[in-house]
Amino acid sequence: MASSYQRANGSWRVAVELERDLDGRRRRRYFDAPTESEAFARMATAYPDPIMPAAVGDDDWAAYYADVERRVEAEDRTDSDVTEATFNWGDRPVGLLLWSDWHIGSRWTNYKQLRSDVEYVARFRSKFPGGLHLAHLGDIKDNYFPAGPHPTGMAESVIPRTDKQEGAALWLAKQAGDWDMMLLGCHLAWDLTKQGRDSLAPIAAALGAVNGGYGLSAEIRIGSQTYLGLIRHKPQGGGGMAPGNAHRRLDNEYGPYGERADFISTSHQHTCHLEQYDKAGRHVTFTRSGGYKGGDCFARAGAFTHTKPADCGVPLLIFYPDRHHITAFAGHDWKAGLEYLAMLREDYEADDLAA
Repeated sequence: MASSYQRANGSWRVAVELERDLDGRRRRRYFDAPTESEAFARMATAYPDPIMPAAVGDDDWAAYYADVERRVEAEDRTDSDVTEATFNWGDRPVGLLLWSDWHIGSRWTNYKQLRSDVEYVARFRSKFPGGLHLAHLGDIKDNYFPAGPHPTGMAESVIPRTDKQEGAALWLAKQAGDWDMMLLGCHLAWDLTKQGRDSLAPIAAALGAVNGGYGLSAEIRIGSQTYLGLIRHKPQGGGGMAPGNAHRRLDNEYGPYGERADFISTSHQHTCHLEQYDKAGRHVTFTRSGGYKGGDCFARAGAFTHTKPADCGVPLLIFYPDRHHITAFAGHDWKAGLEYLAMLREDYEADDLAA
């Protein structure tokens, strides 16, 4: 703030420059004094020179750093997603259905098949409570929007508004019952990277599911057995040409479980895949989920797919409580797998009654 005074019409005119206003214009305040000495004294007492702040020292930086640490702790406490979770699923054989890529909102999604499959699962779960658990490996909504990385995808939407996509997806997911674990996928991750919001968080919370974000290491306890699994939407490398290669890399290098994983499940490509083999005495299962969205213009132009129809496959894993083994059904055989699971549950219950 600058100030000055000068003689004017027999007195002394004092001018004090204030801060600029919102329009950038400089503001001044004026007053008169009869003598030069009074003008100087009045200017100095009424508008003293600004007091400069003291130099920032080590104590200030120590307090600042401690505030940063507290802020990080607060962020950790309020994060809605996790990277590890433990599930306790009783003492009977149970199934885990690995759904993915519903893409609610796209004109290429097979809505009739999806609704039929959800209703089938709901009927099975009502007959065998606790027998089937649900995971969604990502992209539950299509989520093209103007500020996103592929805004032209909006031209292929039947539900342009993403909030309505979320509402429809949540309603449909509720028809299947409660869920156990859910991932963002690529399309929901755009909300985080482009808009700073986790759109999966309210969906997962409403369904009682763990929000696994970009990927989840899962510890599943059934009877005397503990199974370790890794689920991700998109593995590094993709695995488009050789589907199992991405899983093998995850098996060797990724996550806290590394080579101890019993199953590794991915999605993203919208095409089903299943591999099982023994590795150093360990039975390993690799799955890739299909999707209910067929090939849109972006996917067909980039040769990610050649066809418009969707590959609506859902891998099913069956875990045993008394021996360490996974029976896996490929994406197109999941309904046959549920029939097998139903027989297993009935056999175990019969054995318990006879004991």
